[in-house]
Amino acid sequence: MKYELKTVTPLHIGTGSKYSGAEFVLKDGKLYRVSIDKLLKKLSESQIKDLTDRLEDYRFSLTDFLRGKDINLADIAKYAIRFEGDRGVKEISEQIKTSNRAYIPGSSIKGTIRTAIIYKTLKENYSILDNELKQIKNNRRLMDNLNRFLDQRVDKKRLSRYDKRILNSFSGELKSTMSNVEQKLLRGAKNDAKNDLLKFLQITDSSTTERLSILTVKSVGMSREGRSYSQIEAIEEGVVLDGSVVLNPIELNELGLSSKAKYLDKNFILNAIYTFAEDLKKLELEYAEEHNLNVNYFYESEFDNQPNSPLLRMGADKGFLSNTIDLLIKANDPDFYWYLRFAAYRSYPYEFPKTRKLVFEDGKPKYPPGWVKLWVGD
Repeated sequence: MKYELKTVTPLHIGTGSKYSGAEFVLKDGKLYRVSIDKLLKKLSESQIKDLTDRLEDYRFSLTDFLRGKDINLADIAKYAIRFEGDRGVKEISEQIKTSNRAYIPGSSIKGTIRTAIIYKTLKENYSILDNELKQIKNNRRLMDNLNRFLDQRVDKKRLSRYDKRILNSFSGELKSTMSNVEQKLLRGAKNDAKNDLLKFLQITDSSTTERLSILTVKSVGMSREGRSYSQIEAIEEGVVLDGSVVLNPIELNELGLSSKAKYLDKNFILNAIYTFAEDLKKLELEYAEEHNLNVNYFYESEFDNQPNSPLLRMGADKGFLSNTIDLLIKANDPDFYWYLRFAAYRSYPYEFPKTRKLVFEDGKPKYPPGWVKLWVGD
């Protein structure tokens, strides 16, 4: 089957690497990512020495260095990206690419589908998760210590070694619980990748695109808003990428997975993605309205979530709730969700997550990154 993904808001899936002002030039609304090897071939020996000396300064800007020099940027650039942000940018998070063209990894798509399947199944039968969580709740010593943290509003910066061990223990128990739930839902007799149902779901990397922009992403929802921000490369909104999906449910009986075959049905997968996106969209809309943020994008036609063309939230800056099934715990067991915040070492007694990452334009928060729409053909 063929799939198509259309970016509803810009999408950043990072490499984990960043590059500084020593590697790019800003000119005429574009960022040119420079090949140092190509640049050196254009410079004289004295210019190379000057460049080498100035590179030791952390404030060095290749834009300033090349100003006034007769060098065609197209001759030394790896690629060029639309740039309309702060010209004082120091560091940029890199988008994953192949041959300098951006794409969406099949593994990222598959990971989002995996979360959606687990979410839908547990939403319809929360007792599966609740029964696992009871093992933590019945650990009286652990829960007594967590209650002490809550009662005293313990500052994480002042935790003793004993306190840290307690929190680490709680975090470890949660990871074990999630692993057990995942095994019950998507794995056979053994809890390993060889016995995983979704190994029969194969998703290729998407096609590629040159349509990239540099965006400013900041945290909102805190008193010191805007202090935490980053500059990222991102696939622009409105870009359509495609690839292939193969559903090949063979050997299910041998692995003890025949009872889970329904999870490999195309319509089930699409509905699971739709269900998760619908609940997440509702939560984000409530947050935006409560904090007086822009909500117009939620009502645009491109943001329409449908079972046959669902929305997905992907990439970086999508937030704690997008990544996990914690949304279910928050909806079904708010008392335990209060403890859950400490597993992520959050100590504020307010809404969790407290902040959201939004794309800023003209100094104002506009929309969240990472929303895409999916179609899967026959």
